[in-house]
Amino acid sequence: MGKIHNAITTILSTVGLFVGLWGGYDIAGILGAITFAPMGAFAGLTIGMLHIRLLTFP
Repeated sequence: MGKIHNAITTILSTVGLFVGLWGGYDIAGILGAITFAPMGAFAGLTIGMLHIRLLTFP
């Protein structure tokens, strides 16, 4: 389960990074992309960790 957990959190964090870059760039240009990219990556990482915890601790 450890490898699957790491893969899911890595994928969600990467998706969050790209969504943060894209959304931030659309909203406020390059400064928005710089601001929203780490926030998107953190959000993806958090969602990935919560999802696995909710599945393993019913």
